[in-house]
Amino acid sequence: MRGIIEKALPFENKLFPEDLEHYIWKFRQRGLNWEHFFNQYGMNHIVKDDFLGILGIAFKHDLEINDTKLEIRLIKQQQRKHFFIEDHITEQKRRVGHKVFANQVKLNYEYECAITGIKLREFLVVSHIIPWSKSKKDRLDPQNGICLSTLVDKVFDKGYLTITILF
Repeated sequence: MRGIIEKALPFENKLFPEDLEHYIWKFRQRGLNWEHFFNQYGMNHIVKDDFLGILGIAFKHDLEINDTKLEIRLIKQQQRKHFFIEDHITEQKRRVGHKVFANQVKLNYEYECAITGIKLREFLVVSHIIPWSKSKKDRLDPQNGICLSTLVDKVFDKGYLTITILF
């Protein structure tokens, strides 16, 4: 059986083993550890229920899929190294494109705070080095971002910690 992907969804949410620690697989039981599961059964196919279950875990914080077309357009724009983004007015107070930017920066930093080394995703945020309001042409540029823990981010935002770029 083969499938055709007609409407692509961006899937940049990285899953970690701890995200699937309590997932009950429909395919087979996981066993004692991940090595046993993958070595024993491989992962060359996945049943529909498990695929949907993993998607549910990956998108548990991003249940807004109505912005998908914009997100896909921004990811493609970012891949072409075009980082400019205009101001957008929406019903919600949010920066259009920040999620795409933040996902790429966290991935670049391997989900680790650049200052403290904290790896708990619940405590990680992304900050622009050149502020969002100061430069539209750098808004989506992941090199203009730094992954920080929430405490260090507050210190950075208040100006107690500065980053100097040396050329």
